[in-house]
Amino acid sequence: MLNSRNFRGKPNIAQGLDSCAAPSGPWVSLLWLSLSLVAASGGCASAPKGPYHLELKGAQDSSYEVLTDYYTHNIVRSFADSQLVREKTEIGRFQVRTEVLPALLLPSDSGEVSTPPSGNVDMLPALETLIHYRLRTLTKEGPLRLNDLGFPDVGEELDYIFTPQAEVLRVGDIPPSSHFYVPPLPLPDRPVGPGDTWELNHHWFSESGLPLKLQVIAIFNTLVSCPPWGWCADLDISGDLDIPGLDRQSLRFESLIQGRMLFALEKGLLLWSEVHSHEETLTQEEHQQSLSCLVGQVQKNSCPPPQCRPKELGGLPACLVGEKK
Repeated sequence: MLNSRNFRGKPNIAQGLDSCAAPSGPWVSLLWLSLSLVAASGGCASAPKGPYHLELKGAQDSSYEVLTDYYTHNIVRSFADSQLVREKTEIGRFQVRTEVLPALLLPSDSGEVSTPPSGNVDMLPALETLIHYRLRTLTKEGPLRLNDLGFPDVGEELDYIFTPQAEVLRVGDIPPSSHFYVPPLPLPDRPVGPGDTWELNHHWFSESGLPLKLQVIAIFNTLVSCPPWGWCADLDISGDLDIPGLDRQSLRFESLIQGRMLFALEKGLLLWSEVHSHEETLTQEEHQQSLSCLVGQVQKNSCPPPQCRPKELGGLPACLVGEKK
């Protein structure tokens, strides 16, 4: 998911499968978050013709579960008179189990999803298909506050309701103004192909009530084979986090976000993402720098555990991709 801390929380001013043969020939991943999901599918096929629909998809018949491994690396530095006076590094890993449930329907009478106590959603006359994920964090290593990243904490289970374009409509009983509602990845509202770009803009409030604005530009870089999941869009993202209404005479805040994503077309799933953020906060008394990265990767036998280093954005994981189209 655009699943990075700086997408979702408040800024620090407040605190064994072989590749398939692909035809030769002639896109910075988010946050978050981001929600890496996958279902096994058999065989490989020739690349589909574009333009392509990049959208989340629910389970076809019965629900299925997938496991995603995450790794995060954060560095916070404080300066006084241009001299480094304090540095703190946090590294952590966590594993999330995602249950992909059959698609829901948006009731036309109320505009809200109706979920009875049994957990089944009433299939009323629909305006739109909705995507239903149920997440549970299984393990955690390191001093991580997973809720700050938009994930459930260890042992906690949360239901996420999305539109096919990854707009978050509901997360458990959490209010919509929360960072949990930051979209996990930028998806276009139209068919796209290599070279196309689109934007994601989202507003929310930090826990202290600070207004925040995320702006991300996504680029469809190329199409790559990603056995056994078929074909994937290789996406680049870049953007920043802003604080609307900030008094820039007393406080200066700068932000840079970069990343890359691998999105499976047929399954409508994010297989891998790596997001890096760089924040600078300057007041008359203090200068603080925050560097972070978050990488998420679906489990596959041939893949080593994911890792990242702030400001060192890597390439696509070789264990997940085959050849480019």
